[in-house]
This record gives sequence, structure tokens and C-alpha cells, in this order.
Amino acid sequence: MTGTPLASQLIQTRLRSVKRQIRSRFLIHGLGWLLGAGIGLLLLHQAMDRFLLLPSPVRILLLAGLLYFFLLHIKRKLLYPQKRAIGLDDVALLVERNNPEFQQELVSALEYAEVGRVHPGESVEMAELLIRQAEEDLSTIELKPVLRSEQTLRVWGLATAAILGLLGTALLWPESFGIWTARLVGLSYDYPRKTFLKIEIPDGQGNYRLQVPKDKDAPIQVRLARASELPVVVKVKGTMPPFVELAVAAHGPQKNSGAGSTEQRVVMGRRGTQRFRHRFRRTLQSFKFQAIGGDDPGTRWVHVEILSPPTALDLRVAIEPPAYTGLPLIKRSGGLVEALPGSRVLLSLHSSVPIERGQIRFQESGATLDLLPVLASAVKDDGGEVDLPPKRYLAEFMMENRQDRYRIELFAKNGLSEVSKAVYSVVPVIDRKPKVRLFTPGASLQALTIGASFPLRLVATDDFGLQGLRLTAKIGEKGEGQEIVLFQANEGANEGGSETGAAVPGGGGKQLSRRRVAILRFFSPSSLLSDAERKPREGDRLKIEILARDIRQPDPQLSQVQTFRFDLVDPEELRRRLQARLRTTRRTVEIATKVQGEQRIRLEAFVEEIQHDGKSSASKLSFSSLESGQRRVQSSLRRIVGNFAESLDAHIFNGLDENPAIGDVIEAYTAWFEAHPAAPSTDPAFYVELNKARRAGRIGRMDVVGRLADMFGISNEIYEKAVTLSLRSLAEASNTDDDKILLRKLEVVQKAQLHILAGLARLLALLQEWNEYQDLIRAARQLNDKQNSIMLRNERK
Repeated sequence: MTGTPLASQLIQTRLRSVKRQIRSRFLIHGLGWLLGAGIGLLLLHQAMDRFLLLPSPVRILLLAGLLYFFLLHIKRKLLYPQKRAIGLDDVALLVERNNPEFQQELVSALEYAEVGRVHPGESVEMAELLIRQAEEDLSTIELKPVLRSEQTLRVWGLATAAILGLLGTALLWPESFGIWTARLVGLSYDYPRKTFLKIEIPDGQGNYRLQVPKDKDAPIQVRLARASELPVVVKVKGTMPPFVELAVAAHGPQKNSGAGSTEQRVVMGRRGTQRFRHRFRRTLQSFKFQAIGGDDPGTRWVHVEILSPPTALDLRVAIEPPAYTGLPLIKRSGGLVEALPGSRVLLSLHSSVPIERGQIRFQESGATLDLLPVLASAVKDDGGEVDLPPKRYLAEFMMENRQDRYRIELFAKNGLSEVSKAVYSVVPVIDRKPKVRLFTPGASLQALTIGASFPLRLVATDDFGLQGLRLTAKIGEKGEGQEIVLFQANEGANEGGSETGAAVPGGGGKQLSRRRVAILRFFSPSSLLSDAERKPREGDRLKIEILARDIRQPDPQLSQVQTFRFDLVDPEELRRRLQARLRTTRRTVEIATKVQGEQRIRLEAFVEEIQHDGKSSASKLSFSSLESGQRRVQSSLRRIVGNFAESLDAHIFNGLDENPAIGDVIEAYTAWFEAHPAAPSTDPAFYVELNKARRAGRIGRMDVVGRLADMFGISNEIYEKAVTLSLRSLAEASNTDDDKILLRKLEVVQKAQLHILAGLARLLALLQEWNEYQDLIRAARQLNDKQNSIMLRNERK
């Protein structure tokens, strides 16, 4: 076996060369992997630090991680492959695996070469042949495919890309690269930027409270009212980004539940050249947000806490009217204030959340009132007395004589405030001036005799009470007047305007209440001026003025002056005037009789037409003409009735009928008008009752007044009954389509018209008798006056 050592040296030499190449390849591959992975991690660290602005502790921690990564993989990728033992048989197996043509010859030849002998029973010639064959094959094959370079090339490709990326960032952004290298070891340097964002919450534009810490890294704290709005403004310095977003995330107890834990991006609206704006609406849960845009990594965070704002509940108003009104305390729900000036107004309310303070702000005057807590009374429990916290808040003010409005402002302990959306009105209730309605004397008593005793009848009213009523009488417009007290309220009496009647001082009337006083007193021209220097005489014009004063404090109010003027005339002159009025009344009766006769003839022709042709021949114009004519008669009768009533007044109160029964008439007048204090002057209803009393015998026979009362009764009866029946029947006839009903209604009209004509004829007869009676009386008076004159001349002789 002399050839074996030589052959063994060749195989081992070639395999040792392959072994050295394997170790070199492990070194190159590990170095490429280490560079690619390490530089890739550095690039990732650079990106994270650039866009997340990692704080120093995090950067130091990452640097320690990088160092550990490099040390660990130097050991694993570089040192370990070099220290690991690799045998020639391992190399031979690798060569055979990549060169199947060896068919395990190389491993066997290497074994014979290393041992230098054959095993017992083996052929030496075969071993030498095997070694020579292996040497020949080993010298002819290419060993480069044994060490494949694809994976190593890929590793170095990635490493090269990482190296180029690192060099590129250093070349393109040298300043940022330098800052990063400094920040890599924990130093605090800021990166250069083109865009700087600053987030702001405009103060005073919503129901929220803002707290901005001095530390720029600390979040802004916002306390926001539930369901309200929050405006957000982002100001830009430097390069304007194409858009700015708000990164919104849940904050607070609900941040880990449902969709609230997911961050959302909201694009802000652009306002102008350097501003962006967004408004959060109807927010119900706490959240946080920051602004992101351009190369700005993000503004400081804003933490929004949703809280319940204070709300005014159960608003109540208590009004204490002025003492002079005598009114009780008024309580109302709601904020509307309607009160008399001088009233004490109390506003009370609950708050939905605890408040530190509250106020009432008046819109027109600008005044403010503080809301004061109303302490609840102490209650006792097992542990002793416990003071309850305030439950209601109270504000008090005096009502002024001007209209205003107010809002409620509440400032809660949680930092929120609330101004009521509702504006409540403050409306002063006007204490109106007292009113005086003068009923008598009226038109019938514009001329009086010296001996007349006329009624003064009036009703005075006031919202809260009358203090006094006075009458001033004087001769002419500029003469000296005399004042007469008609009513004077007793201080403290009948407070509150109770309805119990009380005699009016001076008599002649009744106080229905302090709020309504009715006066009925009789005066003569002389009694009106009993204390005057000059007594009234015939030819004078007297003027009376009536004035009322209420109980308002501190400044009582006066009513509008009620004025009446009347002339003092001779009785004969008054009779002449009344006789002239009755002549006018007679002419009115004659005109009414003529018109009513014409209407009767027209109605008869109308009835004949309907009987012949039916209602189809009746036109609406015919009905309108009949109604119009009947209303003319009604109007004439109204004047006739009024003239008789005025004549009765003039005769009764001027003493033109000297019959003793006139006293009974005045008593009846007083009783009836005291029961009907607001009845109009010369109310026909009284004279209807007067005629009833005459027929019943309660009032004696009267010559002059009796004749006038009879004529009044006839005219009033046909006015109230016959004319009314005629007009009603005409209206019903015009609305029916049945000829039978139509004729029946027109028949009623005909009967009513006959009754009217009969009554008017009787009035004409009585007026004729009246004229003859008055002429007789006048002639008798003239004879009497002449006889008295003759007797006076004879006495002088």
C-alpha cells in the first residue's frame, strides 16, 4: 500500500480547501445578515423617533435593545459558525450530496485514506482502485456549486439596501440625521419641521370650562355640558398642509367599551389661509383628541369630560301685592311675573346639580339679583340633628312701573354654567284710574227751576278701592265753587273691597264696596251752593264737576272729571220749552202714523199678490222694503218714548205737578234706581213700573204727570210689543218657502200694524187733549196773574 499516503494527501487537501470556503461563506453571510437586520432596525428607530417624537427614556430603552440585538447576533451569526468544528467527512458528505455521481465513493476513499489500511477481509487492490477513482473524480468536478451563493446574495442585497437607505437619509436630511444620531443615545434635540400646529379652544363660545396647563406636554382639560357644542380651532405656522385631521378617541370610564375605544379621524374644515375649524355637536360621552397634519406629529391632547350642566327646575313666583290693595299672596308656577308696581316678588327654583351661585339678570335694565339658598329646617334622625343642604334658591325684588325681561344664570360646582334659554317677562299690572259714570242729571234736566230737587246718580269704580268722591259746583265757568263730599272711605274700614254694603257718609246712596260706590242723592240749586257768597238765581248756568280718588299708595290717582251744566229758568219758561218738545213729539207721531199707514197699504197689496201668484212672485226687494219701512216706524217710536220719559223727569223733579202724589213717585224712583244703580238716565223700565204702581193704587192720581205717564205707556207698549212682533214676523216670512206659513206670518204683521195705528191714533188724541189742557192752564194762570196785578195796584192806591 505504498500509494495510499499520496492519494490521501490529495483528497484531504481538496476537502480542507472546501472547508475553508464554507467557513468564509458563513462569515460573509452572517456579516450581511447582521448589517441588514441591524441597519433596518436603525431605520425603523429613526422613523419612529421622527414621527412619534419618542421621549428620552423610550429612546434609551430602544438603544439598549439595539445593542443587545447586535451583541446577540454577532455571537450567533459570526462567532458561533467559526468556532463550530467541521470534519472532512462532513465536507465529503456535502460534496457527495451536491455531486450524486460519487455514489459514496469519496466518503469511503477518505476513510481508507485517513486510516491507511483496509479492514480484514477487504481487498487492498479494490481500496487503491477506489482511492484513485475518487482522486480522479475530485480533480475533474467543479466544487463551486457545493457552496451556493443565492441566499448570501439576497442577504447582502437587503444589507446593501439598508446601507443605502441609511446613507440616503444622511445625505438628504443631514440635519435630521445628525439630530437622530444624538437622540439615539438619549440626547433631547428637536427635529426641524415645516409645519407647526397649535390647537385652541375658543373661550366663551359654548357651555364649557377650559383649563390649559403651563406644561406644553400636559393635555388641555375641558369640562363640557352634555349635548352641547365644542368649537375647535387649529392655527398653522409655516407650510400650510393640504388638510388637518383630528384624532378622536374615547376617554374616561367608557373608553374600553364598544366603538368608543376605536380612534377616529375627523377632517377639519379650512378657514382662511392659516386656520382650520371643527365643531363637535351633541356630545354625550367623554373623549380626547389631538390635531395632526403636514409634518407636525400631533398637537397636545385635549381631554373632554362630559358633565351635566345646571338647569333651573320648578320655577315658582310668589307675589305680595301692596298693602293698600288688600289682596292675598299670589302664587304661580313658571317664571312669568305680572304684578302691581310696588309688589314684593319672590322667585324660587331648584337646580338639577349643586351650584356655587346663581343670579337673575334683567335684560332691559341690566340689573342682577343673586340667588340665595333657602336652608331647609333641621330634621332629627337616630344620630341627632342633621342640617339638610339647600334645596331651593330664592331671589327677591320690588316690582317697578316698567316692563322688563330676565334670564336665570346658574354656576355649578362642577365648573359649568348655564343661562336659561327661556326669557321670562316682567309685566307691570296697571292700577287703572278710578272711573265715574254719571247717569243723572241727563238731557232731561238741562234746564231746572230754582225750586227743583233733582237726583244726582252715579257709579264710581276702581280696581282696588276708592278713597273719596267729591262734587264741585259753581255758577258759570269762572265762578267760585263749593265742594261737597259724596263719599269718604274710613281708614282701615272694609279692607280688600268686601261686598258688604255700608251707608255712604252724608246719606243718599249706598257703598256697594270700596271698589264700587253707587251714589243717589237729591240736590237743589241752592243746596249745591249753600255756602256761596251769592245764591243762584234764574238765568244762571250752574256747572257741577265730579272727581274720584283711589287708595293707591303712595300717590293716589284721580279720575277723569265728569262735568254737567244746566240752566236755571223761570217755571213758565220751562213749561214753554217742554210744551215745544211735546209739539215736536206730536209731529213725530203724525209722521209715524203716515209711514205706518203706507206700510199697511203696501203689505195688503203684497198679500194679494202672493195669494194670487204664490211666493214665487214675491221678491226679496219687497221684503226688504217692508222691513225698512217698519224700522222707520220703530225709530220714530223710540224717539217718542224717550221724549215722554224726559218730559216726565222734567215735570217730576222741577215741581211742575204740585200733586202730593209726586212724593210717592220720588220714593219709587229712589227705590228703583238704588236697586238698579247702573241703569241709564230716563230708563223706560222705571216708568213701566210707575204705571204698574199707579194701576195698582200704590200711587195716587196725578193730573200732569199722570197724563204724560199714560202717553208714555201707550208709546212704549206699541214700541216694545207690536213693532217688535211685526219685525220678527216679517223676518220669519222672508225665510219660509211654504205659502200657507207665509200668509199666516203676514197676517200677524197686519194685525200688529193695525195695533200700531190704533196706538198712534190714541197718542194723537191724548196729545190734542194735552195741548188743550195746557192752553187752559196757561189761560187760567194768565187770568190769575192779571187779577193779582189789579189787586196789587188797588192796594197801592
